[in-house]
Amino acid sequence: MEELEMDHSEYKEALDAYKQERLPVVLTAAEAMDILGVGKNTMYRLLKSGKLPAVRIGRRWRISLNSLEKTIHQKRRIEVQSHDYLS
Repeated sequence: MEELEMDHSEYKEALDAYKQERLPVVLTAAEAMDILGVGKNTMYRLLKSGKLPAVRIGRRWRISLNSLEKTIHQKRRIEVQSHDYLS
């Protein structure tokens, strides 16, 4: 049986590739604020209410890019439906 050996740089490259393929992109609250174009109070209100799914690690919030995209698409659907209703 052949033993596999990796040096540190090969291991790091393999780990980075694994992360990119398998783990979600995670944003900070500040990054999500920039993407959404909202202020700090609005962002934390969305997080605390659960309207923007996120996890709290220690004192910091982390938002998956997938959750942020879903929230944006849901909001757009609601706006389109409201516009259609009002027309």
